[in-house]
Amino acid sequence: MFQRKIPLRQIANKMTTLENKLHFALSTIGLLIMLFHESSGERQLIFVHVMWRHGARAPLTLFPSEYDQTIQNWPNGLGELTPLGILQQFQLGTFLRQRYEKLIPKYKSDTIYIRSTDSNRTIMSAMANLAGMFPPENSQNILNLTWQPIPIHTIPKTLDKVLDVTYSTCPYPDHVFYSEEMNSETVRAIMDEKAPLFDFLRERTGLEIPTFTDIFDVYDLLNCEKAHNMVETNRTWMNEALFKEIEDLFLKSTLHYYSNSKITPFRGGPLLQSVAEVLMKKAKKIYNDQLKYMAYSAHETGIIAFFTSMQIYNTSLIPDFAACIMTELYEEEDGTYTVDILYKRSLKEEVQVLELPWCGTVCNFETFINWSNNIAVKDWEKECGLRREENFSELQQRRAVIFLSVALIVAITGLCILSVMYYQLKTLIKLKIPD
Repeated sequence: MFQRKIPLRQIANKMTTLENKLHFALSTIGLLIMLFHESSGERQLIFVHVMWRHGARAPLTLFPSEYDQTIQNWPNGLGELTPLGILQQFQLGTFLRQRYEKLIPKYKSDTIYIRSTDSNRTIMSAMANLAGMFPPENSQNILNLTWQPIPIHTIPKTLDKVLDVTYSTCPYPDHVFYSEEMNSETVRAIMDEKAPLFDFLRERTGLEIPTFTDIFDVYDLLNCEKAHNMVETNRTWMNEALFKEIEDLFLKSTLHYYSNSKITPFRGGPLLQSVAEVLMKKAKKIYNDQLKYMAYSAHETGIIAFFTSMQIYNTSLIPDFAACIMTELYEEEDGTYTVDILYKRSLKEEVQVLELPWCGTVCNFETFINWSNNIAVKDWEKECGLRREENFSELQQRRAVIFLSVALIVAITGLCILSVMYYQLKTLIKLKIPD
């Protein structure tokens, strides 16, 4: 038998035709996948509000018993950001750039807004963070620098009701804390149980430690040293077990300082309402449509207060240096909006999605806004005790007293004038009448 030979050109043509058909089929499948993906309603991130704790710093106070030996460990001063803290914030900025690169691919003045407390360490943290988040592009780098200046806004601490959650100008929450919370059975039981420890620490540190929450002064120094891998060799009385006991007491104190239902609206209410207001304006398109990223550079007190105002704080969430909360606003396929709360407790830990007990992990936008409005202080000056509310009768009495006082003064003045005029007239008459 003879086999029929097929010309090579014919074979090539058939292979080309087959290749074209295969290419068409694959293209069609790819198009269908793309259309399905687009119609599947993937939610779209349209705005993010970020709040971070400043980077590692020097302690706020030293132990009086060893002040001269330890002050040299902190050359930039107590409470100031250290080189480690600068690095931590730069790394956090790099992380945020990677996470939100699609939302904000580069720095533009109308797309971001940064606010800081009026503190050196938070302002410097914001600078370092933004240096990591927005490295200059070649077209912008006319000075050949690896950094570009980005504006950071702040207001004086005495005027900052949003980020200064300790509220030095609002006496009410501190009054409640010291008169009620510090006198509660729970706190008294802790003070009684830990009395030997407090006496020991007073003797060793030279600190007074008058109340439960003043354990912070002990913990803060030890924690700052630990963050910087410092070991104070002369402090022979300290060990890991003792540090853990001090840390546990500090963590318990944060629950009492923030979680009282009378205090929460003051500590975290304005902060939560501030974030909610930004989200609402963005969703309702009241705000600048280009704004996509807002950040607060703050303290651990702000983060704890924020958590407490949403009823999710527990001691496992205690913020490390450079901890970061991300409040993300999404637009869903049906045009509604949802809110996600994410938390990166430290640079070493992964991001976790937080579940709100009243809203879940994907929170309905209106529910979030309503919660924020309900927890907020309605009349700041009145509820802080800065303005005494007078009732109607008191106000009327005050006005009556003022009116009578003015009337009496006018009457006396008038009588004096009339008396003088009468005397002058009488004298004139005597001069004109001859004897």
